[in-house]
Amino acid sequence: EKFFFWIRLKRSILKNFPDLLRYTGPNLTTNLKNLFIGQSLNELISCGLVVCSHEEIIYCTPLGMVSSEFMISHDTMLVFLLKIKPSFSIDDLLFLFSMCMEVKSLQIKNNESIELEKLENLSFFPVKTKSDTLKYKINVLFQAYIGNLKIQNLSLAADSVFVGKIGSRFFRAFFEISIYKRWASLAHIALQIYFAVKNRCWPGKSLINSSMKLTLTSKFLKIINEINSKINQKKDIGKKPE
Repeated sequence: EKFFFWIRLKRSILKNFPDLLRYTGPNLTTNLKNLFIGQSLNELISCGLVVCSHEEIIYCTPLGMVSSEFMISHDTMLVFLLKIKPSFSIDDLLFLFSMCMEVKSLQIKNNESIELEKLENLSFFPVKTKSDTLKYKINVLFQAYIGNLKIQNLSLAADSVFVGKIGSRFFRAFFEISIYKRWASLAHIALQIYFAVKNRCWPGKSLINSSMKLTLTSKFLKIINEINSKINQKKDIGKKPE
């Protein structure tokens, strides 16, 4: 009860609920705890993360298990349930990720607009939001993280890593939600993006040529491509004709 968080919480609740001032001593602390727990449960129930039975027993739903396992906030899960559609494409999923509450702490800076435009031109998928919004920055940095693009601005580079780490948990959780909803096509797209974040390469793109951080000359790239072609030829020879 002496922690700074509890003191701030007590002041905030007393400001919004002045009727609690008539309680003194341990009764005030008990009522504040009950009020705080009750409001938290109401929010979790409204988001579909927990359910309460007639015997007043609280059970965790499958969505609540996904949220807990991948550390997704209940606000983000609520956005999922309100915006999600089975006909979503990759562009729509990337836009939905830009609405994630976990990345709302990022800020837009004036000295980042030029480099963000350059990164947008190198993006694998088009960005559907305006260039002066936080959603635009999140979408561009996330695609830059997957494409392993070189970022000159140090703050943008740090934000890109931050967005990429959150995106890995986001799309893994989105895959589980799609499985729970029985949306096969959406689950496939979410899993593709998850592996793209994990491998830092979009599906169907070469791992070497997509990475701008590797300082390989064209000579070495040519040698590697020749070796890969020879390996593929040997594999084709070993196959039995149909």
